[in-house]
Amino acid sequence: MTGFLKKSKEILFERDETGELMPEIIELATERKEKIEILPICRAEIKKIFKKNIDSTDNDTDKEIILKYCVNPKFEEEEITRMKPYMVDAIVGSILWASGLKEKSLSKTEEALTKKSTEEIISN
Repeated sequence: MTGFLKKSKEILFERDETGELMPEIIELATERKEKIEILPICRAEIKKIFKKNIDSTDNDTDKEIILKYCVNPKFEEEEITRMKPYMVDAIVGSILWASGLKEKSLSKTEEALTKKSTEEIISN
């Protein structure tokens, strides 16, 4: 029998004294393993991002994630537009992974939001 789940850094995002999320330094999923500083994305925030961008392109979602959650280096919107696709994927994927949002839970969230939006469109 295992013990009870303990509240720790592994399951809770670190917050400062005002309750704001603390930045984390993470390694990119690239060959050179560059590091970036990010703010983790809480589950409620990821749902908002996908819901807001449900009718837009993946590029819009990627851009929003990099602009809001990549702290260092800080990229401008125009820089993200000109960024090589592998780097956009590496940054966004690393932010999502560090936020505890694995691919399976992301696809479930996206699928549920798409279904809900479709149902809203049909009912109107």
